[in-house]
Amino acid sequence: MGVNTFKHNAGKTYTPSFRPDEERHTDRPGDWAPNAKLTKLDVMDIKHFLKQKTYTQKQIADIFGVARTTITAIAAGKRWVNVQ
Repeated sequence: MGVNTFKHNAGKTYTPSFRPDEERHTDRPGDWAPNAKLTKLDVMDIKHFLKQKTYTQKQIADIFGVARTTITAIAAGKRWVNVQ
């Protein structure tokens, strides 16, 4: 799996917080599931982007390789409610 990097409008480059597969599903709850696409660190980054309005929900979904509805659920507090 390649790591995507994105340049944001302030000229800084962002690389999502991907972890090696052997470490990926060790945190609880949420990213322990074998099919989890997001880690706790990813969700923290997503919530930061949502708060700062750095990217649209669609752009955030593309960055992390998930559906826009996943980002919408995180923003609405329906998913990953235990992550600040």
